[in-house]
Amino acid sequence: MQKTLVLSLAGVALTPVAVPALGIRVFDQDPAAIARGNAFVATADNPSAIYYNPAAITALPGQQALTGGNLVSLTDTYRSAAGMKFETEDQLHVLPQLYYTYSPSQLPLSFGLGVYTPFGLGFEWPDQVPFRQLSIEGRMTYLTANPVVAWKITDRLSIGGGVMVNYGDTTLTQGLTPAGFGPPGNRLRFEGDGFGVGFNAGIHWRVNDQHALGVAYRSQNRIDFSGTSDVNFPAAFSQDASAEFQFPDIVTVGYSFRPTPRWNLEVNVDWTNWDQLNTVTFEQSVTGNVARPFNWRSSFIYMVGASYLFDGNWTVSGGYIFSENSIPDESFNPGIPDSDRHVFSVGVNKRFDRITLGAAFQYGYGPERTINRPPGPGAPANGRYEFESFALSLSGGYRF
Repeated sequence: MQKTLVLSLAGVALTPVAVPALGIRVFDQDPAAIARGNAFVATADNPSAIYYNPAAITALPGQQALTGGNLVSLTDTYRSAAGMKFETEDQLHVLPQLYYTYSPSQLPLSFGLGVYTPFGLGFEWPDQVPFRQLSIEGRMTYLTANPVVAWKITDRLSIGGGVMVNYGDTTLTQGLTPAGFGPPGNRLRFEGDGFGVGFNAGIHWRVNDQHALGVAYRSQNRIDFSGTSDVNFPAAFSQDASAEFQFPDIVTVGYSFRPTPRWNLEVNVDWTNWDQLNTVTFEQSVTGNVARPFNWRSSFIYMVGASYLFDGNWTVSGGYIFSENSIPDESFNPGIPDSDRHVFSVGVNKRFDRITLGAAFQYGYGPERTINRPPGPGAPANGRYEFESFALSLSGGYRF
C-alpha cells in the first residue's frame, strides 16, 4: 500500500509550477542598453546588438568584443487572507554575457557570436508556506549561443540574423502535503535539462543622422527537459521524467531620435507570444503521463530611454520599462509570481581609445496583485503578492 501511495503522489503532484522560470524573461543583456530601459533596438551601437538587433553590427568596424554580467536580487512577498506573511529566500543570481563582432573592411558583411541568458532566475519559498503543494522552489539556468551574420545593403540599411542554440537546466520542487501535515521537508522534485534551436533576425535603418528605426525578431523554441522526478514521502521513489516546454517568439520595434549629436532618445515596444504556452504533458516512466494547463497570454513591454554624451566620452543614461503580466488569475501559480512590473534604471558608459567600460543599476517592483479564486486546488494560492528586484550590471569592451 505504501508503494501505491508513493506512485500516486509522484503522478499527481506535478502542477503548473513546473516551469517557474518561464514567467521570468531576462531582457537585460548589456549595461549600456539596461541603463536606457533596454530601449536599444534602434541604437544597438555595441556588440550586444547580437542580442538586441543583429542587423546593427554592420556599424561596428573591425573586431570588437564585449563581456559582462548582471547581479540580480529578487524578492516576492505573500500575504494570506489570515494575515500570514512569507517572503522568498534571499538569492543573488549571476547572469553572464559575451559578444564578439567582426566587420571586414572589404566586404559588406559582418559576423558575430553572442553567449547570453535570455530566460532564467528562480524563487524559493519557505517550506511552511500555505501553498507549498503548489510551489516551494523553482529555478532555471538558460544559456544561448548565437552566431549571426549581417548584410550592409546600403550605407544606412542593414539586415541580419543567426541561429540560437539554447540549453536549459531546471530544478522544481513542491510539497506533497499541506503546511502542517506530514514530516517537514516532504516534497516532489523534478530535475531535467535539454537543448533547443531557434533563430533571430533584425532590420536596422538609419533614416538620417537624427532618426533610426529597428525591428528585431526571436523565434519560438522548444526544449525537452529530460531527467527525473522523485519523492521522499512516505518512502523515497524516483522515476525518469520529461516535459517539453514552448518558449515564445518575440518581436521588438524601436525608434531612435537624436535632436542633437549629444542626445539619443529611444522608444521600444516589445511583444512576447506567450499564447503558445497552453497545455504541458509530463511524461513519466512509471506513473504515466500528466497533462497540465498553463493557458498563458501574450503581453507587451514598453521601454523608454535617453542618453547624453558628455565631454571626455562619458555617456549618462536613464530609462523606464513597463511590463504587462502574462498569467491570468485563473492560471496564477506562486511558483511564477507574475505581475505587472515597473522598472527604473540609470547608468554610465566611458569610452577610451580602445576600451569601453559600462555600469548600470536597475530597480523593479510589481504593484500588489490579489488572487481570490473559488475553493479548489488553486485556492491555497489566494492572497496578495508584491515583487521587488535590484540589479547591478557591469561590462568591459575592447576594439582590436
